[in-house]
Amino acid sequence: MKLITLAILSGYFFLWGCLQSDNEPQSDRITPVIIIDSTQVLTELKRGDILVKPNHNWLPGTVWVEGGNGFGHAAIVQEGSIGSSSMEVLSNAVIFESQARDVPDEFQLRRVKAYQPGTDFRTDNITFAPVRIGVMYRLRFNLTEVEIDTIMAYITRQENGISSWRSMKSELQGNHNGTGNQRTHWYCSHLIREAFLYSTGVDLDANGGLIVYPNDLIGATISDSDTIGSRFRF
Repeated sequence: MKLITLAILSGYFFLWGCLQSDNEPQSDRITPVIIIDSTQVLTELKRGDILVKPNHNWLPGTVWVEGGNGFGHAAIVQEGSIGSSSMEVLSNAVIFESQARDVPDEFQLRRVKAYQPGTDFRTDNITFAPVRIGVMYRLRFNLTEVEIDTIMAYITRQENGISSWRSMKSELQGNHNGTGNQRTHWYCSHLIREAFLYSTGVDLDANGGLIVYPNDLIGATISDSDTIGSRFRF
């Protein structure tokens, strides 16, 4: 069984490498770095912030983030909140997300509390749960109110979409002529990347791979200055 698993993984990594070679040279991309941040207490979320649960670091093409586990998740904050603890803030904030759970189509892209305990995943959300305190991130990018409004409008238009890892990244940059409205399939970090690219021309995929992982959004905060944005581990 171990040999079969190893063979499957080896084939996958080989295929991924071949696909990468058809794109722009690796030297033109941001070199992935190891991200290890200290943990703090989250006391506020603002509209336009991004919440991220890091993914496995062995996934091919991902930025490496300490504490990564599973396939990760990312969501954008539509209604912010303040509080004295991370869970209080999450319990009162409202996010929009593409969730990969087995739920009816109308609940795959949804507006929901950032944390709402329960097992009915049409309405409940335990991705950003107490068990993950210390390995979650808030990303805050330097955006104008107009840019935030444009991102939110783009996100809201996708509410009837479907969650799917088969969705491909677009090359669209800052085009407000409607091209971005034609997509119907999304995954969590892909939806956020596309919304930012469409609305601001900024690509949040830190290393330009075929897949934009949640970790890649975290990596997008890395810069020689603070002009891009900030990240906060909680």
